[in-house]
Amino acid sequence: MPSASPVRSSAVTIAARLACLSSFYRFLVRLDAVALNPCERVERPRVVPASPRGLSAEQIDRLFSVLPGSPSGLRDRAIILTLALTGRRRGEILGRRRATWCVRGEKFLYTYKGKRGKRELPPPVS
Repeated sequence: MPSASPVRSSAVTIAARLACLSSFYRFLVRLDAVALNPCERVERPRVVPASPRGLSAEQIDRLFSVLPGSPSGLRDRAIILTLALTGRRRGEILGRRRATWCVRGEKFLYTYKGKRGKRELPPPVS
């Protein structure tokens, strides 16, 4: 049975649907299948990007408390610490190979290719 009041879509949903339709109509215009893109005249809602959310120190402590002391648990702990302390993305850390990690003196470094070439960074410590 239909609901009594219609559910309103969010601004993000509306903007995404309009972007999809507009792209499709641009394609049709290029094919000369239609004369114009009707989505060009539609005012799109303003979408404010959401701020990234991180874990609190308490949440990280709870996460560490369930990790075993086995080699795989220690590996997982190192991955989580690297993510938490460096701000790198999950894919950047998990995509690392052994050659991108090195030890210099007492510092543990990893290299990555940024916008301006190769860089070496020590993970910050708190």
